[in-house]
Amino acid sequence: MTQDACFYSGLAKIETFDSDGSLQEKWRPAAVYSYIQDKQLTPDFVVDITPWVERKMEAILAFRSQFWDPGGEVPNTPISGKDFLDFMYAKMRVFGRSTGADYAEGFVCTRTPGVNNLFDLV
Repeated sequence: MTQDACFYSGLAKIETFDSDGSLQEKWRPAAVYSYIQDKQLTPDFVVDITPWVERKMEAILAFRSQFWDPGGEVPNTPISGKDFLDFMYAKMRVFGRSTGADYAEGFVCTRTPGVNNLFDLV
């Protein structure tokens, strides 16, 4: 759906208007990168998040009513068990391992990503 929306946003014959009613110019992002959530996908690239992994998990756990809480009563969902939090850590470690990072996030894209300098790759 996101890919389609990005495609349509660049078509001249589809008119869109801003909140003031003014016609918007056509625009299309150069690329769309999708974060790998729960599915087991092979990433097109990964980003080292080692310095921020604990902060990320704190942010996730801020929504305690959605996730595993040993003292709380949470409905049984795919993300409400302790195994989901263990899975999150394991997935980040697997993604990091291929680049030598402790933890990484994986992303997929439909367009092959490029770099300006070969030495920027890790």
